[in-house]
Amino acid sequence: MISSLSLIRFRNYLNETINIKNNIVVLYGDNGEGKTNILEAISILADGKGLRRADTDSLINKDTSEQLWSIDAIINSTAISVGFVKGDKSGKKIYKVNGKTVKNLNEFREKNHILWMTSENDRLFVQSPANRRNFIDMFCNSVDAEHTTYLRAYEKLIRDRMVVLKNDYNENSEDTSKWLDILEKQICEVGLKVAKNRIEMTENLEQCQLASNDFPSFTNKMIGTLENEILNIANETNVLDMYQKALKERRLKDSVTGTTTIGINRSDWSVHHIVNDINANQCSAGEQKMLLIGIFLSFIINKIKDDNWIILLDDIVAHLDEKYSLILLRYIKKLVHDNRDKIDVWLSGTSVSDFSALDGFAQFFEIDNGKVSEKENKYDN
Repeated sequence: MISSLSLIRFRNYLNETINIKNNIVVLYGDNGEGKTNILEAISILADGKGLRRADTDSLINKDTSEQLWSIDAIINSTAISVGFVKGDKSGKKIYKVNGKTVKNLNEFREKNHILWMTSENDRLFVQSPANRRNFIDMFCNSVDAEHTTYLRAYEKLIRDRMVVLKNDYNENSEDTSKWLDILEKQICEVGLKVAKNRIEMTENLEQCQLASNDFPSFTNKMIGTLENEILNIANETNVLDMYQKALKERRLKDSVTGTTTIGINRSDWSVHHIVNDINANQCSAGEQKMLLIGIFLSFIINKIKDDNWIILLDDIVAHLDEKYSLILLRYIKKLVHDNRDKIDVWLSGTSVSDFSALDGFAQFFEIDNGKVSEKENKYDN
């Protein structure tokens, strides 16, 4: 899996290389030292945006005059590189595989998947629906390489529609109406693909949840007008007709509000804690985290036989008591032991003692103000 990672002028790293000899890596150090920056760098290899969804030029190290950054990794003996050079008005992202410049990393991503949980996910169930959609989309992206393409196409189409509605909309204009008909037809076709992927993912998550008392059992579903129609109407053509008709009827409303008021951009992911018989947003912080970790692990364990997986768990033991921290770390040890050639797990936290259960199983690195130092394991099981 990952055997080397180099960060050049990326975030608070000027030029740092980490050599990895283990499938489990623990990063520890005080807050603000750069642990999450390392995980973010790896996550950028997944979809180009990374776990923070940050603007590309904001990733440049602030202590250098050079307007560029690069991430270089060796994964399964393949050299992967993502770089960025900022120009006068914009910038250019550069991808390389084994030293050869390529258009993107799609070929690499077909067989190598990177998933993450961050401290931002701790309160996912009480955050905005957009955060929950992004979480489900991360899973969808890993099983359907086209899912990201559909999402980006959808976002562009609704922006184009909104430009027409805000600048040129005249309900009596035949030309404007025809142009909107074309845009809305495309929005519906792409939106339906995304919605169906998300629905299928929620069904798979529920079916493959861990058969264990260690993590809460759950039900889950996508909520939204479009999703309801998909579940209630068997004929896809009828769903598309309904969707397109609804968009047309909302043109005036959308032109006033400046938003698209029906579609996959309005959907939400709802999770129900079965034992407590309450929605996840009503659970305690610890219950919410264990519920989400259980869902996350269920997906990975179900998919581990397919392709290669790099799992990033940022500040993962926060809000977990000692009992559940130990349960989680034991699951990780077993997961890696049973699938050593298929998975890497990277974890971060403020205290090395939180990961004592991984002594002898993991490689430990202390992170201190953009510097990485490998440390000997300090704990016995």
